[in-house]
Amino acid sequence: MADIVPFEIHLPDKLLEETKIKLKYARLDDGMASVEWNDLEVGHLKFKEVVEYWRDEYDWREFEAKLNKYNHFKTSVPVNGFDDIDLHFLHHRSIRPDAIPLIFVHGWPGSFLESLKIIPLLTEPSGDRQAFHVVAPSIPGYGFSGYCKKSGFGLEQHAECFANLMKKLGYDQYVCQGGDWGSSIVRYMALNHAKAVQAIHINMFLALPPDSNKSPEKHRRYVSNDFSEQEIKNLERTKWFATFERGYQRIQETKPVTLGYAFHDSPVGMLAWFAGKLKAWTDNYSWTPEEPIHWAFIHYQGSPSAAMQIYKEAEAVLNENSSSMLGRYISQPVGGSLFPNEVCFMSRFCFTYWLFLHQLWLYPREWMEETCNIQFWKQHKSGGHFIAWERPEALCADITEFYNKTGPVFGQ
Repeated sequence: MADIVPFEIHLPDKLLEETKIKLKYARLDDGMASVEWNDLEVGHLKFKEVVEYWRDEYDWREFEAKLNKYNHFKTSVPVNGFDDIDLHFLHHRSIRPDAIPLIFVHGWPGSFLESLKIIPLLTEPSGDRQAFHVVAPSIPGYGFSGYCKKSGFGLEQHAECFANLMKKLGYDQYVCQGGDWGSSIVRYMALNHAKAVQAIHINMFLALPPDSNKSPEKHRRYVSNDFSEQEIKNLERTKWFATFERGYQRIQETKPVTLGYAFHDSPVGMLAWFAGKLKAWTDNYSWTPEEPIHWAFIHYQGSPSAAMQIYKEAEAVLNENSSSMLGRYISQPVGGSLFPNEVCFMSRFCFTYWLFLHQLWLYPREWMEETCNIQFWKQHKSGGHFIAWERPEALCADITEFYNKTGPVFGQ
């Protein structure tokens, strides 16, 4: 492990100075303040306030100092068929002798920042709650991780990268937690690295409708809309997402580099792309003026194009093919936490299904059971997509319940 080296975040002064200059001369379309059809969820005036705050008051160095209180590392990780990845990750070990190794995997538009609030809750839990050694990598192309220059680096390669990281850290067996892209990555970790991955917990779900031949009763309920009141609410949320929110996804699936050039040059553009999602995908979370800037700047300082490439590559394995993730069964225990303002990711195939039947949604347990050994399933009354940031206590409580010594994974 000699090449696992401590890493300190220190962005170049030139980048910070250039960013402030770009903000000073940013051209905001003030005409959007008076139109009824402005689709930016935070509204023009609020967005303008955040831009001006970034320009006049925001201090990256202050936030950088807080980030550097965490244990950051970098190391080179091999991935079969590709160049090694220069991977950034956080690694915090608990002092508790019974702590369980856990890898936390974020998604887009998140970053390793999503782990900051849960790390102390998991490594230093109160009372006799289960403790964890937490590893929180930056997905290749995100934050301070390098990225692959070769096409074809998809979800299975991300899973292999993180499995090799855990092996390099000396963790022969461990558990996982993932949301957004992290949920699919840890599913592939369970499928392709089954001896090492003891169980996974996810808070975003992707499944295909039940097959009429394999599961006729489930399929009957599906086509007849025979669902509970909560499931109907989830259906309404999915219809909303498919109708009003999915546009970003199709752009990032098809033109990540084209879009990335604009973001790489414009901090205002990067912030605008994030701002609406941070509001619409949470459940009345009160974002501070600094937080959206933190999240956007982590992407802006790196390569927005590289971070979005995962959308393009994922299309190859998120489909109806029996060999894809959606057609393979995870035999290890799987836990799921559902939050009402979660987003509903749809592959192109799943979206076509929705257009045809208008009934694809936040997937019910029985759909997930077709490909996952579901041993824990909790529907929450509040919370959204960025739950590790929005309600870290709730997520950590579910993780602890699922993985504790009397739970479905390690209970006797």
